[in-house]
Amino acid sequence: MRGLAMPKSVASAAAVIRIVSARSGCVSAAGTSESGMCTVAGTTCDILGLTPETTYHFTVTARNSAGSGPASSPAADATIANVPDAPTGVGGISNDGAVTVNWTAPANNGSAITGYTVTASGVGAQTCTTATTSCQVTGLTNGTPYTFTVVATNAMGNSAPSAASASTKICFLILTLDYFLME
Repeated sequence: MRGLAMPKSVASAAAVIRIVSARSGCVSAAGTSESGMCTVAGTTCDILGLTPETTYHFTVTARNSAGSGPASSPAADATIANVPDAPTGVGGISNDGAVTVNWTAPANNGSAITGYTVTASGVGAQTCTTATTSCQVTGLTNGTPYTFTVVATNAMGNSAPSAASASTKICFLILTLDYFLME
């Protein structure tokens, strides 16, 4: 958890942050996590080593030369975000030198998805980026089969690549029509 703000009432005193995890077993008998405490002289605290997708409850205790004060009311629950899951259901529809790739959005794991990157297999490995669940990959060679993978991105980083789509062959048909006028 980065940047947990201290209440103004403890801004000038040293503070101890206590974490109680709703789902993990890291809380000691006294209710204070060894790895979840941080002592600061300022107004923010970075707590490292928390488990992604776990909900935590935070309290703040002010401490000065007279001792420790009472713990604050618990702050709103905070869930530690993680990278998104990999997109699923990747498929494509071909056109002249391009494929429109579609997929199903994955779970964002606590942080909104900000974009996707689609990569074509093969020589040149063309890519496209988008904020939606569809993207047109251009610059492909007609008659060449391609597969596509998609990576989702959020504030925590990139997902693993999706499973590759089924092979999509770029086909383009040119019809020449002859007609005769009959009198």
